[in-house]
Amino acid sequence: MRTYLQETIKPLIPSEVLAGIKTVTKSQTAYDTSGSSYTQTTEDDVWIPSYPELFGSSSTYYDLFQNTSANRIKYKVAATSASYWWLRTASYTSGFYAVGTSGSGSYYYASNSNGVCLGFCT
Repeated sequence: MRTYLQETIKPLIPSEVLAGIKTVTKSQTAYDTSGSSYTQTTEDDVWIPSYPELFGSSSTYYDLFQNTSANRIKYKVAATSASYWWLRTASYTSGFYAVGTSGSGSYYYASNSNGVCLGFCT
């Protein structure tokens, strides 16, 4: 997904916005092939928000989501009902956390088809 964001989505961002985007350090839970979890740290300029960034301590919330379910509800283009969207935090070896249609946190198998919400810092 990180490669897709960098190679496919980032080039679609207007150059005026790209000029102001900063690279930041991100941490997330990952799993090795034996199923053991560890903290993975990356340097990214565009990313998918993590579970702790949306549902963790108040110091990690982004203003956009303001720690309210209503601010985390997202719609696909032209949709009349809310959509599920992935977070970058793994919940176990074959699933990830996501935001449900009510704006609450949940987790799903990676085989499910959900949207994503692009994040970046300026």
